[in-house]
Amino acid sequence: MGFVTPGGFVGLACILEEWTSKYGVVPVVLPNEDVTAYMHRMDFFDYFKDRLRLDRDISHLQFRGRHRASLSELRTVRDDDDVTEVTKQFCGTLSDRGVPKEKVRRCFAVISETLDHAVDHARSACGAYTAIQPWPSLNKVAVAVSDAGVGIPRTISAHPDARGVAFEDHELITLAANHLVSSRHDEEGRGGGLTSALQNVRSGSGSMVIWSGRGWVEFAGMGIITASELAPTFAGTCAEAVFPIS
Repeated sequence: MGFVTPGGFVGLACILEEWTSKYGVVPVVLPNEDVTAYMHRMDFFDYFKDRLRLDRDISHLQFRGRHRASLSELRTVRDDDDVTEVTKQFCGTLSDRGVPKEKVRRCFAVISETLDHAVDHARSACGAYTAIQPWPSLNKVAVAVSDAGVGIPRTISAHPDARGVAFEDHELITLAANHLVSSRHDEEGRGGGLTSALQNVRSGSGSMVIWSGRGWVEFAGMGIITASELAPTFAGTCAEAVFPIS
């Protein structure tokens, strides 16, 4: 997925969580000034203060004006209360920026379901990272969630339909999307796992990319656009949904 999108940022955050937990301080070569300022604007570096060794000083960025694009700050979620708080805050942000009520409701459902799934199943020590971004000029809004947990392929491999079958990771992601993932929540709008999230993506005429293990699957609603195996392994799960605003 593109780097300067919510999916790119939350996925990168989880990769850094894994690397820093294994290797300690990680050296980082920063991108160009505008992208670095974008990361600073999102509070990205605040999450990794003493765990990254940057190739240049960025203290001057605190005096730089905010980027004109309406990207949300990066947020972390560790428990059910965080899911509720962050989801409501994000949807309030979308409403304030003119996203129609029905699209906000779809985004609410996708964010809450994917965060709920991460909290319940991922077993990620750092919790989940999440971000949103309206793109008014493109008539789109993107929402993303990522965790550094066990990943969908490992989670779904215990499913009866997967036992004894040599599925590749993208096939296991597809299987997870086809089967309702149980949840302990009964709050309205939550509790259906990936299936419910994808149904809301379909209802909102959107698309979703899910990256986990070596699997990469892009969905249009419940249908698959592309599915492939990647060379690098992503230790966790990253999901990004994109909706047309109108």
